[in-house]
This record gives sequence, C-alpha cells and structure tokens, in this order.
Amino acid sequence: MMKTFGYPLTQCVLSVFVGFVPFALIGFAIGTVYQYGLLTLMVNIIFKDVGEVPDYSFNVKALFITLAAFIACYASITALYTAKINKVSVKEIMLEN
Repeated sequence: MMKTFGYPLTQCVLSVFVGFVPFALIGFAIGTVYQYGLLTLMVNIIFKDVGEVPDYSFNVKALFITLAAFIACYASITALYTAKINKVSVKEIMLEN
C-alpha cells in the first residue's frame, strides 16, 4: 500500500520489517534461556543417577555462532521478502480490492 502512495522501497521495507527485529531478538534470548534451563534440568536433576551422562555447561562461543547464523537467516529472509515487495506492481495493488 505504501508503494501506491509513492514511498521508496527502503521506507516500505523499514516500516514493514524493522518492527519485527526487537521481537525476533527477544525471542532468540528467551529461547536460549529456556533451552539452557531445560537441558540443565534434564542433565543435572532428572538424569543425575544415570551413569555416563556428559556434563553440560553453557558455551558462549556456540551462542555467538548461533546468534550470527540467526541474524544471517533473518536478514536473508528479509531480503527475499524485499525482493517480493519490489516485484509487485502498483497496478496490481490498485486492482486488488
């Protein structure tokens, strides 16, 4: 819709996708804490009496590698949808309703 009013592609993309960035990062943080807590619970409490269970500790290096991969995937998906928005013609938008 913004395209029909003459907004440039960068403003369209920023207004549509940038609002999701904080929520994506908050979701990543909550998921990381949840996963660490769940694995700690499983290894240290539930399976403490089972033999040969490996020790589990938090790996900061793996966290940053995963965060970089998450950011790269998020940016590539945003780029794909940006290309999709760019391909939609104004005529197609105006004839939609």
